[in-house]
Amino acid sequence: MKKILILFAASLLSYATQAQVAVGKQSVDGAAILDFAPNATNGIILPVVRTLPTGAGASDGTLLINAVNLSAAKAQARVNGAWIDISDEVRNLSSLSLNTSAEQGTVAIMGASTSSASGVLVLEATNKALVLPKVANAETEIKSPVAGTMVYDMWSKSLAIFDGVKWNFWK
Repeated sequence: MKKILILFAASLLSYATQAQVAVGKQSVDGAAILDFAPNATNGIILPVVRTLPTGAGASDGTLLINAVNLSAAKAQARVNGAWIDISDEVRNLSSLSLNTSAEQGTVAIMGASTSSASGVLVLEATNKALVLPKVANAETEIKSPVAGTMVYDMWSKSLAIFDGVKWNFWK
């Protein structure tokens, strides 16, 4: 009986790691790992880090707010093994209250059963993608954005990332 329960639990875990998830709606559109309802007024919050990840924790595709120096913070992405700026300019975040708690809990991996990437939530698949929350207009609809908020802005038809001071738009 114990073996049957273990096999059942393992098969559920395997299914859950490869499942598609819809947030705030009934079904996933297309080939999405994680998909959000349209016309949201909030978004995904990027981590604000005080130490840049290195080694296995610095996987290509990682997005974060680099707050190693709070007076010179910026949104960055890991591309071809290097950190690139995705903020329009450097921001002073020293007046913001940032989370200083250590990470807790386990890593959630979606789209694959395992991953070599390090993160709290790892989306990894060869045929699925993250569909960002779609906001009519990030600047007018999200009244009090948090540093690191990331959405798809339908007005500008672009990725919008709030760097703690202003929205940055990427087409």
